[in-house]
Formats: sequence, C-alpha cells, structure tokens
Amino acid sequence: MSQRLRFASNEAGAAQIAAHFRECDTVFVPPLSGRVDIDDYAHKIVTHGQRFEAWSGEVLVGLVAVYCNASDKRTAFITSVSTLPSWQGQGVAAHVLRDCIAHVRTQDFARIELEVDGDNLAALSLYEKSGFMRSHASRHPTTMTLDLRKDG
Repeated sequence: MSQRLRFASNEAGAAQIAAHFRECDTVFVPPLSGRVDIDDYAHKIVTHGQRFEAWSGEVLVGLVAVYCNASDKRTAFITSVSTLPSWQGQGVAAHVLRDCIAHVRTQDFARIELEVDGDNLAALSLYEKSGFMRSHASRHPTTMTLDLRKDG
C-alpha cells in the first residue's frame, strides 16, 4: 500500500466496479450482495452515474458513485461509497467523496443525499465530517443530506 494513488473519474468499467464491490462486499452494512445483483448494479452505475475513483496501479481501491439525474437539479444522490478493506483508514473514501461533492457543486445542485445503515458507524462519521446532516434518523437506513446552497 505504499504505492501512490491516482484519482480519476469515470474510468472504471462495469466489470472493474463489480470486482471492486465483490472485494468490499462484507464491509457494506448489510453486505451489498444481499441487497442487489452486483453485476446489474455496476452496469447501472456505469450507465447512469458519475464515478469518482481512487486507483493503485490497475486496481480500483476507492469509489463514490452519484446520480446527478434530477431534471430540477435539486437533489443528487450518492448511491455508493466503498474502499477496499486493505485501504480503509487511509483517507481514500474522504478524498473521492470530496471530489464527488466538488463535481456536484459545479452542476448547480441544491443538495446531495445518501442513505447509510445506522449501524455503520465508520460511514456515519465520514459523512458527518464531510458536512452531511442526518435528515431522517432511523437505523435502517438513515438518510443524510448535504446542503450545497450554504457557503462551504
């Protein structure tokens, strides 16, 4: 993990994203494979989402996927944030999340929403440090919102 990371957007294909999700599966709370068909989900993200990526060589180590499809430009939706287990705790997710937020700001959206399981304390902490506020507090899932109209 001493290899330098490269940050990019929209480079990963569906197969690379699916492989990344499979390696991260047990880190998702609850596991991703129990909620979606990983191959279909990866294809949907490539087809309809914007991706912010961290790469170590040819390995996708971090990913944030967001949908900026609302025609009224009110709300963008982050559908996935993931980091390979061996890269967690090194700021990878925070970096790609910042890249995502910066992009959504340039698209003139009013806010970004995401859902996270209330038991996923590490993710909750990351999102709160990034400025997200809990807008619907239940444990399964918790909706969080980042207001982009505030100075920031």
